Amino acid sequence: MEPKRRYRFTLVELLVVIGIIGFLVALCLPALSKARPAACRSECMYRQRKLSGALLNYEAKHKRFPGYANRIAKNPDASWLVGSWVVPALEYLERAELASDFTICPSASGNGPQREPPSLNYVVNCGLPGDSDTEATGVFHNHNVDGKPVYVSLDYLAKHDGAQNTLMLSENLQAGLWTDTEEANVGMVWFREPDECSGINLCRDAGGRPQDIRYARPSSNHPGGVLASFCDGHVQFISDTIDYSVYQHLMTPDDKGAGLPAGFDPARIEVQQ
Repeated sequence: MEPKRRYRFTLVELLVVIGIIGFLVALCLPALSKARPAACRSECMYRQRKLSGALLNYEAKHKRFPGYANRIAKNPDASWLVGSWVVPALEYLERAELASDFTICPSASGNGPQREPPSLNYVVNCGLPGDSDTEATGVFHNHNVDGKPVYVSLDYLAKHDGAQNTLMLSENLQAGLWTDTEEANVGMVWFREPDECSGINLCRDAGGRPQDIRYARPSSNHPGGVLASFCDGHVQFISDTIDYSVYQHLMTPDDKGAGLPAGFDPARIEVQQ
Protein backbone atom coordinates (compact mmCIF):
# COMPACT_ATOMS: atom_id res chain seq x y z
CA MET A 1 0.00 0.00 0.00
CA GLU A 2 1.48 3.31 -1.08
CA PRO A 3 2.03 5.90 1.66
CA LYS A 4 -0.13 9.01 1.46
CA ARG A 5 1.65 11.86 -0.21
CA ARG A 6 1.75 15.10 1.75
CA TYR A 7 0.56 18.09 -0.19
CA ARG A 8 2.95 21.04 -0.21
CA PHE A 9 2.29 24.60 -1.38
CA THR A 10 4.11 25.52 -4.51
CA LEU A 11 5.92 28.84 -4.57
CA VAL A 12 3.22 30.30 -6.82
CA GLU A 13 0.44 29.19 -4.47
CA LEU A 14 2.29 30.59 -1.46
CA LEU A 15 2.70 33.94 -3.20
CA VAL A 16 -1.01 33.97 -4.03
CA VAL A 17 -1.94 33.32 -0.39
CA ILE A 18 0.42 36.07 0.82
CA GLY A 19 -1.04 38.42 -1.76
CA ILE A 20 -4.61 37.69 -0.60
CA ILE A 21 -3.66 38.24 3.04
CA GLY A 22 -1.94 41.50 2.17
CA PHE A 23 -5.00 42.62 0.20
CA LEU A 24 -7.31 41.86 3.16
CA VAL A 25 -5.02 43.71 5.57
CA ALA A 26 -5.01 46.71 3.23
CA LEU A 27 -8.80 46.67 3.22
CA CYS A 28 -8.94 46.57 7.02
CA LEU A 29 -6.39 49.31 7.71
CA PRO A 30 -8.68 52.27 6.85
CA ALA A 31 -11.37 50.89 9.15
CA LEU A 32 -8.84 50.35 11.94
CA SER A 33 -7.40 53.84 11.50
CA LYS A 34 -10.88 55.33 11.85
CA ALA A 35 -11.84 53.16 14.80
CA ARG A 36 -9.54 54.80 17.36
CA PRO A 37 -10.57 58.42 16.65
CA ALA A 38 -14.23 57.37 16.74
CA ALA A 39 -13.71 55.52 20.03
CA CYS A 40 -11.88 58.52 21.53
CA ARG A 41 -14.65 60.85 20.44
CA SER A 42 -17.29 58.57 21.90
CA GLU A 43 -15.44 58.27 25.23
CA CYS A 44 -14.81 62.03 25.31
CA MET A 45 -18.52 62.66 24.75
CA TYR A 46 -19.38 60.24 27.57
CA ARG A 47 -17.08 62.05 29.99
CA GLN A 48 -18.40 65.44 28.92
CA ARG A 49 -21.93 64.28 29.59
CA LYS A 50 -20.86 63.14 33.04
CA LEU A 51 -19.33 66.52 33.82
CA SER A 52 -22.18 68.57 32.37
CA GLY A 53 -24.68 66.37 34.22
CA ALA A 54 -22.82 66.99 37.47
CA LEU A 55 -22.88 70.75 36.88
CA LEU A 56 -26.60 70.65 36.12
CA ASN A 57 -27.23 68.68 39.32
CA TYR A 58 -25.30 71.35 41.21
CA GLU A 59 -27.46 74.03 39.61
CA ALA A 60 -30.63 72.12 40.50
CA LYS A 61 -29.61 72.08 44.17
CA HIS A 62 -28.18 75.59 44.47
CA LYS A 63 -30.31 77.32 41.79
CA ARG A 64 -27.18 78.65 40.12
CA PHE A 65 -24.07 77.40 38.36
CA PRO A 66 -20.77 77.40 40.28
CA GLY A 67 -18.03 79.85 39.42
CA TYR A 68 -14.84 79.06 37.60
CA ALA A 69 -13.27 79.89 41.00
CA ASN A 70 -15.15 79.14 44.22
CA ARG A 71 -14.63 79.68 47.94
CA ILE A 72 -14.73 76.17 49.36
CA ALA A 73 -13.83 76.57 53.05
CA LYS A 74 -11.93 78.79 55.45
CA ASN A 75 -8.28 78.02 56.15
CA PRO A 76 -6.93 78.14 59.73
CA ASP A 77 -5.54 81.62 59.00
CA ALA A 78 -9.04 82.79 57.97
CA SER A 79 -8.12 82.95 54.28
CA TRP A 80 -10.29 81.11 51.79
CA LEU A 81 -9.52 77.73 50.26
CA VAL A 82 -10.43 78.28 46.62
CA GLY A 83 -11.29 75.59 44.08
CA SER A 84 -12.09 75.55 40.37
CA TRP A 85 -15.50 74.64 38.93
CA VAL A 86 -14.41 70.97 39.07
CA VAL A 87 -14.46 70.88 42.88
CA PRO A 88 -18.21 71.60 43.32
CA ALA A 89 -18.93 69.07 40.56
CA LEU A 90 -17.15 66.19 42.33
CA GLU A 91 -20.04 65.62 44.72
CA TYR A 92 -22.37 64.97 41.79
CA LEU A 93 -20.19 62.53 39.84
CA GLU A 94 -21.18 58.90 40.29
CA ARG A 95 -17.66 57.91 41.35
CA ALA A 96 -16.12 60.93 43.01
CA GLU A 97 -12.97 59.00 43.93
CA LEU A 98 -12.27 58.63 40.21
CA ALA A 99 -13.32 62.15 39.33
CA SER A 100 -9.98 62.98 37.73
CA ASP A 101 -10.69 60.29 35.10
CA PHE A 102 -13.48 62.45 33.76
CA THR A 103 -11.29 65.52 33.34
CA ILE A 104 -9.16 64.01 30.58
CA CYS A 105 -10.25 63.63 26.97
CA PRO A 106 -8.76 60.45 25.40
CA SER A 107 -7.95 62.26 22.15
CA ALA A 108 -5.79 64.74 24.05
CA SER A 109 -3.86 62.12 26.02
CA GLY A 110 -2.53 59.09 24.20
CA ASN A 111 -2.05 57.12 27.40
CA GLY A 112 -5.50 57.76 28.87
CA PRO A 113 -6.33 59.46 32.17
CA GLN A 114 -3.46 60.81 34.22
CA ARG A 115 -3.74 61.21 37.98
CA GLU A 116 -0.46 63.08 38.44
CA PRO A 117 -0.61 65.92 37.74
CA PRO A 118 -4.43 66.40 37.84
CA SER A 119 -4.67 67.52 34.22
CA LEU A 120 -7.77 69.13 32.74
CA ASN A 121 -8.98 68.97 29.13
CA TYR A 122 -12.40 70.51 29.67
CA VAL A 123 -13.21 74.17 30.28
CA VAL A 124 -16.35 76.13 31.15
CA ASN A 125 -17.94 79.24 29.67
CA CYS A 126 -16.45 82.21 31.56
CA GLY A 127 -17.75 84.90 29.19
CA LEU A 128 -15.52 87.91 28.60
CA PRO A 129 -12.01 87.79 30.12
CA GLY A 130 -11.64 89.50 33.48
CA ASP A 131 -14.02 90.07 36.37
CA SER A 132 -16.20 92.80 34.84
CA ASP A 133 -18.67 90.22 33.50
CA THR A 134 -22.42 90.31 33.91
CA GLU A 135 -25.03 87.54 33.71
CA ALA A 136 -25.44 88.40 30.03
CA THR A 137 -21.86 87.70 28.98
CA GLY A 138 -21.08 84.23 30.38
CA VAL A 139 -22.12 81.44 32.75
CA PHE A 140 -19.22 80.65 35.11
CA HIS A 141 -17.77 83.73 36.79
CA ASN A 142 -15.28 84.40 39.55
CA HIS A 143 -16.95 83.61 42.88
CA ASN A 144 -13.79 84.22 44.86
CA VAL A 145 -14.65 87.88 45.37
CA ASP A 146 -15.73 90.04 48.26
CA GLY A 147 -19.30 91.20 47.94
CA LYS A 148 -21.88 89.47 45.77
CA PRO A 149 -20.49 87.38 42.90
CA VAL A 150 -22.18 87.19 39.52
CA TYR A 151 -24.50 84.17 39.57
CA VAL A 152 -26.15 82.60 36.52
CA SER A 153 -29.04 80.14 36.73
CA LEU A 154 -31.12 78.05 34.35
CA ASP A 155 -34.02 80.32 35.19
CA TYR A 156 -32.04 83.31 33.88
CA LEU A 157 -31.15 81.41 30.71
CA ALA A 158 -34.78 80.40 30.14
CA LYS A 159 -35.82 84.07 30.27
CA HIS A 160 -33.18 85.09 27.73
CA ASP A 161 -31.42 83.11 24.97
CA GLY A 162 -32.23 79.66 26.33
CA ALA A 163 -30.08 76.93 27.87
CA GLN A 164 -30.10 75.01 24.60
CA ASN A 165 -28.37 77.93 22.84
CA THR A 166 -25.76 78.71 25.51
CA LEU A 167 -22.44 76.88 25.78
CA MET A 168 -21.53 75.33 29.12
CA LEU A 169 -18.47 73.16 28.58
CA SER A 170 -15.94 72.35 25.89
CA GLU A 171 -12.61 70.69 25.25
CA ASN A 172 -9.37 72.67 25.38
CA LEU A 173 -5.93 71.22 24.69
CA GLN A 174 -4.25 74.11 26.51
CA ALA A 175 -6.28 73.88 29.72
CA GLY A 176 -4.35 73.74 32.98
CA LEU A 177 -4.90 71.61 36.08
CA TRP A 178 -8.29 71.14 37.69
CA THR A 179 -6.71 72.43 40.87
CA ASP A 180 -6.05 75.78 39.14
CA THR A 181 -8.40 78.70 39.69
CA GLU A 182 -7.27 81.08 36.94
CA GLU A 183 -9.71 81.83 34.13
CA ALA A 184 -7.03 81.14 31.51
CA ASN A 185 -6.51 77.59 32.84
CA VAL A 186 -10.02 76.36 33.60
CA GLY A 187 -12.27 78.40 31.32
CA MET A 188 -13.05 79.50 27.79
CA VAL A 189 -13.78 83.11 26.94
CA TRP A 190 -14.87 85.25 24.02
CA PHE A 191 -13.48 88.56 22.82
CA ARG A 192 -15.23 91.50 21.26
CA GLU A 193 -12.22 91.88 18.97
CA PRO A 194 -10.81 88.37 18.27
CA ASP A 195 -7.20 87.74 17.26
CA GLU A 196 -5.57 84.88 15.36
CA CYS A 197 -5.97 82.45 18.28
CA SER A 198 -9.51 83.28 19.40
CA GLY A 199 -11.49 80.89 17.20
CA ILE A 200 -12.21 77.20 17.69
CA ASN A 201 -9.08 75.04 17.19
CA LEU A 202 -6.88 78.00 16.28
CA CYS A 203 -3.34 77.91 17.72
CA ARG A 204 -4.00 74.44 19.12
CA ASP A 205 -0.32 73.55 18.69
CA ALA A 206 0.70 76.10 21.30
CA GLY A 207 1.66 73.34 23.74
CA GLY A 208 0.23 72.42 27.11
CA ARG A 209 -0.51 74.88 29.90
CA PRO A 210 0.59 78.19 28.38
CA GLN A 211 -1.56 79.89 31.07
CA ASP A 212 -2.46 82.60 28.58
CA ILE A 213 -6.02 83.90 28.20
CA ARG A 214 -5.53 83.92 24.42
CA TYR A 215 -5.80 80.13 24.44
CA ALA A 216 -8.94 80.01 26.59
CA ARG A 217 -11.13 78.80 23.73
CA PRO A 218 -12.39 75.41 22.49
CA SER A 219 -9.77 73.15 20.92
CA SER A 220 -9.28 69.44 20.44
CA ASN A 221 -7.50 66.77 18.42
CA HIS A 222 -10.77 65.65 16.85
CA PRO A 223 -10.62 66.36 13.10
CA GLY A 224 -12.78 69.30 12.08
CA GLY A 225 -14.01 70.65 15.38
CA VAL A 226 -14.70 70.12 19.07
CA LEU A 227 -17.22 68.44 21.32
CA ALA A 228 -19.14 70.96 23.39
CA SER A 229 -21.92 70.75 25.97
CA PHE A 230 -24.76 73.23 26.19
CA CYS A 231 -26.50 74.39 29.36
CA ASP A 232 -29.48 72.10 28.75
CA GLY A 233 -27.10 69.10 28.89
CA HIS A 234 -26.95 68.12 25.23
CA VAL A 235 -23.53 67.54 23.61
CA GLN A 236 -22.76 68.45 20.00
CA PHE A 237 -19.74 68.37 17.72
CA ILE A 238 -19.20 71.95 16.59
CA SER A 239 -17.29 72.64 13.40
CA ASP A 240 -14.16 74.78 13.66
CA THR A 241 -15.24 76.61 10.50
CA ILE A 242 -18.08 78.49 12.18
CA ASP A 243 -17.88 82.24 12.03
CA TYR A 244 -16.55 83.85 15.22
CA SER A 245 -19.75 85.85 15.58
CA VAL A 246 -21.64 82.56 15.94
CA TYR A 247 -19.26 81.52 18.72
CA GLN A 248 -19.86 84.88 20.45
CA HIS A 249 -23.62 84.30 20.39
CA LEU A 250 -23.25 80.77 21.74
CA MET A 251 -21.15 82.02 24.64
CA THR A 252 -23.57 84.75 25.74
CA PRO A 253 -26.69 83.89 27.80
CA ASP A 254 -28.24 87.17 26.65
CA ASP A 255 -27.03 88.44 23.28
CA LYS A 256 -28.80 91.80 23.60
CA GLY A 257 -27.55 92.35 27.15
CA ALA A 258 -24.01 91.47 26.04
CA GLY A 259 -24.14 94.09 23.29
CA LEU A 260 -24.17 91.68 20.36
CA PRO A 261 -26.27 92.23 17.23
CA ALA A 262 -29.79 90.88 17.52
CA GLY A 263 -31.33 88.31 15.21
CA PHE A 264 -29.00 85.35 15.78
CA ASP A 265 -30.37 82.18 14.20
CA PRO A 266 -29.35 78.98 16.08
CA ALA A 267 -29.66 77.12 12.77
CA ARG A 268 -26.37 78.79 11.75
CA ILE A 269 -24.49 76.52 14.14
CA GLU A 270 -22.47 74.02 12.12
CA VAL A 271 -22.82 70.83 14.13
CA GLN A 272 -22.55 67.09 13.83
CA GLN A 273 -24.71 64.86 16.00
